[in-house]
Amino acid sequence: MPPSTKIMSKRSNESEAFGTNQILRAFRRTYPESRVLQNVILPLDNFGACPTAEFDVIVVCMAGVYLFEIKGYDEGRIVIDKGPDGMQLWKINKISGPVDIPNPIAQGGRKIRYLRQSIPNCQIRGFVYFTSERITIPADISADVVTTADLSYLPRVLRSDAKRRDRLLTVTTVNDIADSILMLAEGHTMEEHIQNCLATHKKPRTEGHAIH
Repeated sequence: MPPSTKIMSKRSNESEAFGTNQILRAFRRTYPESRVLQNVILPLDNFGACPTAEFDVIVVCMAGVYLFEIKGYDEGRIVIDKGPDGMQLWKINKISGPVDIPNPIAQGGRKIRYLRQSIPNCQIRGFVYFTSERITIPADISADVVTTADLSYLPRVLRSDAKRRDRLLTVTTVNDIADSILMLAEGHTMEEHIQNCLATHKKPRTEGHAIH
């Protein structure tokens, strides 16, 4: 592995560990019963070209099920433009210049649809979490994009919304849902997912994008 790749991989692992810890701390304060699942590989045969997907963090709590896509970009300003087909084009304006990045909301959206089909009658929502304090996000960006500062109040907002809708789950249901997700993941490994991703990228491109 080239030195630059090793550095990027190390940064990614560190940012994911930091992000997971921040999510865990924030949710456990409001939901002591919450289950926080990390790096879960689930089968998504009907939801994209790649037959598996990695879920960075899934929080199961009394307010529902919440997926977090953790993004560890170190610095820069997020800019979102519209392409000729109306699709969002994301990039980070870094000191070294602009860098195009995949639309993280679109990536998470396919995973959310899978979870909603697999776990009916439950509040399920996804968030994109930028961990670095040196990342600037637009003021008008979707509320589903959060920073570390947002995590301090996000669990309370979600609880208030679930309570208002009379949709708070019992502790038993929280554990049942978390266990059912782990059962869906049983037998699926990161090694398998990496091989699936490599095989998918070798195929001729068609409409849509692989879920990672």
